[in-house]
Amino acid sequence: MSQSAGSKGTAADKSLGNRRADMRHACRVRSLFSTSRPRDEAQVETRWNMARIADVSKRGIALVVQHAYDPGTILFVEPLVRPWDATQELEARVTNVRPESEGWWCVGCQLNRSLSSEELKVFLETVG
Repeated sequence: MSQSAGSKGTAADKSLGNRRADMRHACRVRSLFSTSRPRDEAQVETRWNMARIADVSKRGIALVVQHAYDPGTILFVEPLVRPWDATQELEARVTNVRPESEGWWCVGCQLNRSLSSEELKVFLETVG
């Protein structure tokens, strides 16, 4: 489903009205995520969950998770890759959800800010 780094999109993508402005890149990056803002002084503890980032673009990510989150839900994502700065979690709004495999869901998210070229490069250079 994801486009490779060198592809421009297929005729089917264009005919189906693909609304994505940026090319998606497949990746396999482990991450932590939470539905509450990390390091929020009003909270005693943030509950983190594991996820896998399945694809990434400058303005969006797809997470594979064990819960179907409703569109509009805000997730705070911390990629577990180096040299990612752990204080720079990504804020992402769920835009779509689909079943991935038994007990797993693919959650498409729009980021609240665009990734820099350097940040995107970290994802693309990470294997597994």
